[in-house]
Amino acid sequence: MTSLETFRKEFREKLLDIHWQQWTTLGIASQLGHERNTAIDLEALMLSTLNLGRTDKRLLTVAMEWTMKNRQWVNLSRINRIARQYMIMRKPPDRVLVTREVFSLFLQCLKPALKPIEEDDASPGAEGIASTDSVLLAYKEIFQMARRKGAAVEPNLRHPCLLQLYFRGVFGINARAEVFLYLLLQKQGNSSNIAKEIGFDQKIVYRILERWTKAGLVEKAEGRTYQLSNTSKLKAILPFSLLPRYTNWGSAFVLLSRILAMNDAEPFSSDKYVLSSFFRDILPDARALARSVDLSFSDDRLHQGADYFEVFSSEMLEVLRKI
Repeated sequence: MTSLETFRKEFREKLLDIHWQQWTTLGIASQLGHERNTAIDLEALMLSTLNLGRTDKRLLTVAMEWTMKNRQWVNLSRINRIARQYMIMRKPPDRVLVTREVFSLFLQCLKPALKPIEEDDASPGAEGIASTDSVLLAYKEIFQMARRKGAAVEPNLRHPCLLQLYFRGVFGINARAEVFLYLLLQKQGNSSNIAKEIGFDQKIVYRILERWTKAGLVEKAEGRTYQLSNTSKLKAILPFSLLPRYTNWGSAFVLLSRILAMNDAEPFSSDKYVLSSFFRDILPDARALARSVDLSFSDDRLHQGADYFEVFSSEMLEVLRKI
């Protein structure tokens, strides 16, 4: 039987491993190997790492070092959109994942000019929840340390899991790169679904799809669904023998961050029944993540009360192992 403490420890370790592997693929030095299966989403990874900052300070330090050196690859508009999910007041645990003060300091680090991080640069807390002085100080120290290191390397755009950055090199740091990546790996979608997943306004995505349709790059399938034309020919000109798997990391990292927060929040951290109720609430999002790695979650209706903790925790850890 899995204890709450065992699940908390294994979940945290596996979540950190995912982050270290993805950052290693981008170019930081670590003892873990590269990501080999899934396309990396830079902005989603950055925000999840920011949330994990005080859990693993070294991870955030080297990630910020890489980000500040390679800021030309970052889409600031997109990171602002994805960040909204981290700054929503959620019940439970009655707090945001990342406060506006911390996010403000993070954005300042992405500015070209390496000016000192000032107190006045922090903005008010999200939804009235502000960072404490100790939290802000901890993040400032991490960001300043990252600026002093200066040893990060540039990403290898020929790595298949960095397909997002490869297409940004082709299309620019804009929505076109994200739309093309989505259609290539997900096969098809309508403008609404695509916009929601990639973090751009639907009107922008719709205009891109319509222009590409007129140019013959994209064709309309059933209804309002779009797909790439001659996908096999497009794949043939890419410098990759195999394409990575697609995972909606924007949603996945928010889900995993919420589970991490609940593992440390009372009464969830000490009561399997209460934590099981939370697991039932997030089951639709968990199932979406599981589908991306060809796994599934059991029907929660077959497991009463606290018994569902054992089932969900086991299946979630298996999803993290396969990712």
